[in-house]
Amino acid sequence: MSRQKFILLQPNIIMAILVDISVIPVQSKTASASKYVKKALEIIKRSNLKFYAAPSMTTIEINDFSELANLLKELYSEILGSEVRRMETILKIDMRNDKENTIENRLAAIR
Repeated sequence: MSRQKFILLQPNIIMAILVDISVIPVQSKTASASKYVKKALEIIKRSNLKFYAAPSMTTIEINDFSELANLLKELYSEILGSEVRRMETILKIDMRNDKENTIENRLAAIR
């Protein structure tokens, strides 16, 4: 799958969009969510998007909002089912127009 660049803002600066995502099974057969978190991470890995998994949410790097829509569609279609009757999703979207906005840049800034 080829990845097109979203926006070229300034010479040699390509904007990426960082999205923090947390998918929460609300009505499931068990109180533990680890089984569903593992499934969500498998789906994210298959998407070939760059990601960083943290304890309560995962940051993904996208170039186009359609990538986020496709990922959400996959997450809901594969997790929502007989064991999970309801899911909630929390999203935080971070866009910059002054410099590259990547997971690597963000992590390097705090190390």
